Amino acid sequence: MIASNPVQLIVIGVGLIGPRHAQHILQNVDCELLALIDPSPKAVELAGELNTLCFKSIDKLFEYLEANSMPYPDGAIICTPNHTHAVIAASLASKGVNLLIEKPVSTSLEEAKALQQFVKDQKVKVLIGHHRHVRTGGGALLINLIHDIDLLQYLFGPVERVYAELLKKQRKEYPNADEGACMTLRFKNGITGTFICADNVTSPFNFEVGTGENPLIPFDHQLEGFYKVFGSKGTLSIPDFTLYHQNNLDITERSWHSFVERRRLLKDTRETRKTKPFDTQLNHFIDVIRGKAQPACTISDGIRALLCVDAVLKSIESDLPQKVDDVEAIAPDYDAIGVNLPKGYASTT
Repeated sequence: MIASNPVQLIVIGVGLIGPRHAQHILQNVDCELLALIDPSPKAVELAGELNTLCFKSIDKLFEYLEANSMPYPDGAIICTPNHTHAVIAASLASKGVNLLIEKPVSTSLEEAKALQQFVKDQKVKVLIGHHRHVRTGGGALLINLIHDIDLLQYLFGPVERVYAELLKKQRKEYPNADEGACMTLRFKNGITGTFICADNVTSPFNFEVGTGENPLIPFDHQLEGFYKVFGSKGTLSIPDFTLYHQNNLDITERSWHSFVERRRLLKDTRETRKTKPFDTQLNHFIDVIRGKAQPACTISDGIRALLCVDAVLKSIESDLPQKVDDVEAIAPDYDAIGVNLPKGYASTT
């Protein structure tokens, strides 16, 4: 690929997220949509609307490219069901295709660890998607919590211990899907916090309403932040970045008996909201492919988020606090990623 040429991308999966990725690719002058990959009739229809190629499988794409002496794509965006992420990613990585994988990187920690080592050996660049998506039948914890955990660990570092209690169920028609939980989190740096994840309550205090990142969900510009960070020198509301403080007073005068000042650190967020997260993510992926940037969210970051959610689920099952395992403690399962691996790979599970 010549650096000045548009990056050639494919989108795999045309469920909820894939079509949005495809639309943003078409609107970006630095990349081109080479093809959609999906066996469904919807994919054929969408490909016609977008004037792009469509294949039922990655193998069919490879066969077409090889038969026509065409290069493999520079990158692929994987938006398929979660349990297929790692296998599809490994297949593409074996051809040197760079990857943007929607979260979670895998449904198996051992599979994710195997993929991490494999793509490293293949010298393939991998970005784990920051955007929110649906996990079929997963409930609130596996649909939304993993994204908040990822963001909290980005802000405050790794979580080392969790305790969680499930919220009372209200939807009897989905007996196997949780509706949220109340959690306490302890980070390795000593920070502690509480977190509520719920999808059975009426509330504007959530990521989409608070940031305006999803065009399908109304943005509330008057909303006070959905995260509150309490510290000895003040409290910060996120994402509106309102700071509550007593910095106008001498430290000896700061107390509950003195007035707490309020200051908006960001005067106007309209300019930042003009750039949609999908565009920002796509531009970053292009820069990663071109070697201009390192992935902002790596496979290790994705695994850390999975580990924390796994600990939350174990806490719910055991009714006890749970330690969050380290990424290094996971044994890779190379058999699970489904490619013909060179000698030297051995699963230790």
